[in-house]
Amino acid sequence: MVIRKMNTVLVKHNKILFGAFSIIIIISFVWFFTPGVDGSLLFGNRMSPNSAVGKVFGEKVKLKDYQKAVESKSLLLSLYNPAAPSELRDYVAANIFTDIALEAAAENAGITVPDEEVIAEIKRIPVFNSEKGFDHARYEAFIKSYVEPSGLTTADFEESIRRFIATRKLLQGVGLNVIVVPDELDRFMNFRLEKIKATSVLFPFAAYRPEKLSERELEDFYKQNTRLFMTAPQLMTEIAEFDYKNYMKGIAVTDKQVEEYYKASEEKFKKNGKLQPLAAVKAQIVAELKLEAAKSKAMEAAREFRNELYNATSEVSTGAGQIAVFNELAKKHKFQLVKPVSWLTASSELIDKIGKEPALVAALFQTTERYPITKSVEGKRAAYVAVAVKRQASVPAPFAEVKAKVEEVLSLQRARAAAQEAASNFAAKLAAGRNLSAELAAAAKNPRMKIKALRDFSRQNISSADLEARYALTANSDITPVIPTPEGMMLVVIEKRTPPTAAEKKSLKDTLSAEFQSEKRALAESAFLNWVRANTESYMSGDQQQ
Repeated sequence: MVIRKMNTVLVKHNKILFGAFSIIIIISFVWFFTPGVDGSLLFGNRMSPNSAVGKVFGEKVKLKDYQKAVESKSLLLSLYNPAAPSELRDYVAANIFTDIALEAAAENAGITVPDEEVIAEIKRIPVFNSEKGFDHARYEAFIKSYVEPSGLTTADFEESIRRFIATRKLLQGVGLNVIVVPDELDRFMNFRLEKIKATSVLFPFAAYRPEKLSERELEDFYKQNTRLFMTAPQLMTEIAEFDYKNYMKGIAVTDKQVEEYYKASEEKFKKNGKLQPLAAVKAQIVAELKLEAAKSKAMEAAREFRNELYNATSEVSTGAGQIAVFNELAKKHKFQLVKPVSWLTASSELIDKIGKEPALVAALFQTTERYPITKSVEGKRAAYVAVAVKRQASVPAPFAEVKAKVEEVLSLQRARAAAQEAASNFAAKLAAGRNLSAELAAAAKNPRMKIKALRDFSRQNISSADLEARYALTANSDITPVIPTPEGMMLVVIEKRTPPTAAEKKSLKDTLSAEFQSEKRALAESAFLNWVRANTESYMSGDQQQ
């Protein structure tokens, strides 16, 4: 009886039931095979705290653990960098799977960190110290202002420091067992101490510029390359200003602080090579110390305002909405916003009603239409948080206004091509010849070439300023490839290589042994980090972390 009724229902409603079962099966497949997807997609939040957002050494990383790791690491990095935790989150999030993997590797390696080391690390952190040493009140203020609002406890924060120390020990241990054997050290010393005699050859652009360019050539070039002659992007801004002088009140400077500053900055207070007495410069020192303290207070106020903006705009999806929030919070705090009336470009030296503040201009041009609010900025006379309220995109400039620039660009382009061709032909001639020195001597008579003998050098004594010599070391043969320089196209010719003597190697053996061991340790650490990264996977980016 029951079976007969069921058959009747199935026959009568077979299409509806088939459709329903199909939907259930599809959802089941999506649910089972899609990493990080759970029932929260159907019932509220996009991802639940237990959703998998990635893998580390084959183990799933849950969303709640990922978020906690990002918050903890952001807080920790802020203690060693002049930035608020909120300003570091993007950087931290981009590298967090590597950090989680390193912490897991340290744990698997059995690395432990006792409480005494955690306490010692906390006491070494500069922001928790005053002139009297570790200041417990500063530590408590950090916990109240940053740790607890992030949803973490003091224990969570101290545990993140423990993991940080363990990771540091792990990385230090990677290179401890690096061994340098005599044969490879000898090869390294030969490589580092080899003496090189070289000559640079320059084909100056000035020698290859065309004599005259016609109006038609200039106009045609302009039309084909309008993107090279665009107006600069511009923006208008509103600025919350935290003037240093407004934070001077109540700042006291002790005689001990003055004396310590005087001793630490003696060179600054010398006149005609002689150190001025403390009494003569005390007023200057007091003023400088007060200003530094005021700067610190102003920047803290600017960071607090920026953090408040960050939290208030976290769910705001448009730039216009973020501008509105900026103005609302400024009004709430009764800030008198500075509103310049002139458009700014990235090269603007002055801001209306503010003055010369290059750091603020740079910060404004790092904003985007979607994220128009700057970071907190330490300026010359104030700290700032600003917002770009209007933007003008770059557009092609009229030909008449940029004609001189068009001529300069086209002339240089042709000069570069001609110099490149001449340099390549000369390099080919050198490669085909048998006597490099003779070829170089003959080339020295060519007025369109500059031949310069370099000071003899080795990899051990080369200076970072010796750009030509450093480039010579990149060559696979005795003739380098041709490269552009600000002056012209250049190549370097190595005329002679002289191996080091036994005495030279003996005198530098200890130094070079330490350097070689350091290089091998760095390579070992780099290889280890690459292995760690290869064992991470982020579902949020859909790829292994780069």
